[in-house]
Amino acid sequence: MGAKKLHKDWLTEGLIDFEYKKYILLAYFKEVDIAFNRTHLYPFLSDIIDHYNRLKSFNEGQQNMEVSFPKKIKKIDWENFLIEYENMLEDDNCIRELQCVVDYAMPKFENMLNSGKEIFEFIEDKMEIYPVGLLSNYTEEGFMMIRSGMQDTHVYEYRVSLFENLNTRYRTLKTKLVSTYQTSWSRSYERIKKELLVNYKSLSNPATYVIESALPFPIKESFLPVAKRRFMAYLVSEC
Repeated sequence: MGAKKLHKDWLTEGLIDFEYKKYILLAYFKEVDIAFNRTHLYPFLSDIIDHYNRLKSFNEGQQNMEVSFPKKIKKIDWENFLIEYENMLEDDNCIRELQCVVDYAMPKFENMLNSGKEIFEFIEDKMEIYPVGLLSNYTEEGFMMIRSGMQDTHVYEYRVSLFENLNTRYRTLKTKLVSTYQTSWSRSYERIKKELLVNYKSLSNPATYVIESALPFPIKESFLPVAKRRFMAYLVSEC
C-alpha cells in the first residue's frame, strides 16, 4: 500500500471550505486506519504528530500565517512591473471557516495520535535487547540484529552521531542494512556475528546487539523505527 501523506499546508492551500477540507481529512484518516490496522506505523505516525503540532500552533497563535497563507492578486501595475496582493487573512469569513476546520480536525488527529502511540508502546513492550558474545567497550558503532517473530534476521550497521547547536545537544542513530539471514535453528546469532567478523576484519570486536520480538511485526513500517528509538535509550542506560 502506497502511503498517501497529507500535504503540510493542507489547511491553507486550495479552497477554504469546511466540507472540502473535511472530505480531504476523511480520505486521509481512512488511509491511516488501514495502515494502523496492519500495524504499519510509519510514515503516518510522524506525519500525524507534525500535523497535530501545526494545528496546535494555529490555535495558540504561534504560527506566522502571513508567510504561508495564500494570497489573491488585487492589482497589477504593468508600468512598474509590480503586483499588489490581497491578504486573505483580512477576510473574517475565511478565518471563521478555517477555525471550524481546525476545531473539527484537532480531536480527530488527537485520536489518531493516541492510537499510534498505543501501537508503538505495544511493539516496544514486546522487544528484547541484549548483546551477542563478548560486550565491547566501544558502543558508538557496531551491528544490530533485528528479528520479529520467525521472519528473517536483518543485520544493520549502526553509528551514533552527536549533533550540537546553540541551544541543544542530541544524539542520533544512523543505520545501514548490510545483510539478511534466513531464520533457522542452525544459524544462531553467535554464528551470524562470526560471519560478520570475517567480512569486517577491520573491526576486532564490534558491539553487536540483538533486538527481537516473539511476535511478528512489519520490519520497515514498524519494528525497525521503534527498535531504533528503544536501542538509543538502551545505549544511554548502559553508559
